[in-house]
Amino acid sequence: MLKSISSSSCATAAKFCMMVSAVSLIGISTSHSQENFPQHPIRLIVPYAPGGTTDLLSRIVAKGLGKELGQPVVVENRDGAAGMIGTGAVVKAKPDGYTLGMGGTTSLTLAPYMRLHPLYDTRKDIAMISGIITGPFVLVTSPRLNVNSFEEFVKLAKSKPGELNYGSSGVGGMHHVLTEKFNNTVGIKALHVPFKGGSENTSNLLAGNIDYMLESVSSILPMIQDGRVKAFAVTGEKRIKALPDVPTVSELTSTDFVGDALIGVIGPKGLPGTTISRLNAALEKTMKQEEVRKGIENLGSVPVFIPSNQFGVRIFDEIDTWGKIANQAGIQKQ
Repeated sequence: MLKSISSSSCATAAKFCMMVSAVSLIGISTSHSQENFPQHPIRLIVPYAPGGTTDLLSRIVAKGLGKELGQPVVVENRDGAAGMIGTGAVVKAKPDGYTLGMGGTTSLTLAPYMRLHPLYDTRKDIAMISGIITGPFVLVTSPRLNVNSFEEFVKLAKSKPGELNYGSSGVGGMHHVLTEKFNNTVGIKALHVPFKGGSENTSNLLAGNIDYMLESVSSILPMIQDGRVKAFAVTGEKRIKALPDVPTVSELTSTDFVGDALIGVIGPKGLPGTTISRLNAALEKTMKQEEVRKGIENLGSVPVFIPSNQFGVRIFDEIDTWGKIANQAGIQKQ
């Protein structure tokens, strides 16, 4: 009897040991996989159409990041719903680091905040990896306004309250909310004319259908450089290399006005800490590459590096900040 019990116990113990060993091997394999991340190409989802500002910047970063990681980083465009379609695809992806996304002020703060039925909750569904680019906007006016300075523009707008109009890329988007903040800061009133995107804004400005707009520097820079539109102020904290002679709104108004769009790399919730750390380290090195920095600056944006925890704090703060501005301007959720 004792012998039988002993044999049974040994058999049970052997099975238990085998199970423990198997679990241990799985753990070791997973850990080893994360330590050696990445082992194959990474997909970087850009939630906007090809050729736009975020797309062009993303391709510069993807090339540099691929060099640092030793694996290709392939850009995939999924546009729609102010960036929510592409960002939603990132949210649904397997949290293994092989599907990442480019997210920013519009797709992470304004788009979900301004929608009655958002596709995701930025605070709960997204892993913040690194903030890497800030994109200031620039005040540009239609040639038909015939103004030659910031002061002349403001004086004209104040003399015709509600008569001038401005363009944006849609109700509740960054262009719309930022321009309302600007109008309130300088004390002018104007009519909002929403379009589908930056290219429509620009063509209507050139045609004289809209009087002014705050447009991303990278989108409007060629038109400024060839003299088709006039640039009077940038919305960043400092002047930018692409437009060194254009002062900031803060300089011109003696206020603390800042209106940068922040862009960063994100992933799905549940991304392992080791993977986030690996990507953080690689992105920090990427943003120091001369080719990457020059490429971003030539598009009128500013290369930065904001680590994961700080990136998350800033984005979450922006949800409240931009939401408050939208509410004060009476912009309704769509």
